[in-house]
Amino acid sequence: ADVNKSSDISLAEFIHYVREHEKNLRLGFSHIDKNKDGKIDLEELIRAFKELGVDVEINEAKKLLQRMDQDGSLEISFNEWRDFLLYAPSTDIHDLIRYWRHSMYLDIGEDMNVPDDFTQSEMISGMWWRHLVAGGVAGAVSRTCTAPLDRLKVFMQVQW
Repeated sequence: ADVNKSSDISLAEFIHYVREHEKNLRLGFSHIDKNKDGKIDLEELIRAFKELGVDVEINEAKKLLQRMDQDGSLEISFNEWRDFLLYAPSTDIHDLIRYWRHSMYLDIGEDMNVPDDFTQSEMISGMWWRHLVAGGVAGAVSRTCTAPLDRLKVFMQVQW
């Protein structure tokens, strides 16, 4: 978005970025909307996932639709699509669908919800292994750094 490489983004650059991103989201929406009725329905969603190499059951597809669907119609209009994905950094349809599916899982450190939908290419490339190692290292560093600081905080509170 920083067109002039000034290390900051002006309002004009931001507006340009959002407009370009919205155009690309429109292209992605049109790619999934096979019957060109201006809405993505359950069948079109399942077909899009199959094209990506991910098998989705009907119940999961309904949950995905409900996550983005704001008016309860079980169809996604372009406005709903745009509002949900406007801040996603990529406009590639494969990345958007993965983002959408993975956004259903929320890990706040207390639950272990892990999406089990790595594609064949991700499994072969070892992507799952890198995610596992990165998560383990992040957790270990987080616990190692925060536990002593938390202990010090409690100690200081008791002393004063």
